[in-house]
Amino acid sequence: MRRVRVLLLALILGCAGATGPAFIPLQPIPDGRAAVYVYRSSTSKQSAEPFEVYVNGKHAADLSDGVYVQLVTRPGRLHLSARRGLDRAAAARSDVTRFMEPARDLVVLQVAAGESHYVRFRLAQGTGATTEMLLEPESVALATLRNCLPAPRRDLSR
Repeated sequence: MRRVRVLLLALILGCAGATGPAFIPLQPIPDGRAAVYVYRSSTSKQSAEPFEVYVNGKHAADLSDGVYVQLVTRPGRLHLSARRGLDRAAAARSDVTRFMEPARDLVVLQVAAGESHYVRFRLAQGTGATTEMLLEPESVALATLRNCLPAPRRDLSR
């Protein structure tokens, strides 16, 4: 019974569903580009539910619990938004996309070449599935990112 509890605790606290090495920052940031890390800590109550992250209205990543995505982008203004994830297979078979909640701006960033920004995604407390994105200081973000695993890097600068 104790073994089952330990295994259950490891699954709850871990980064279930993610694969790959622990956090590795982009060094160096490519010339004329910026890095934006969007992450979701492994403490969400709705950990099994993925959320879609959008940058300037374009799908950039799917974030599960305990996962981060590294976005490489051109300098300028970025509008980050999110919405509840979509089961793409189910959507292909039905009209489900007509009823999806629209993605809404949660963070607007002005990024410059050579900069790194850290944005934490979370479900708002006490509001069900309302999402929040918070710009975090590097020191706070790095402490959390050490416990997250990467989604594939996205180069949005093309």
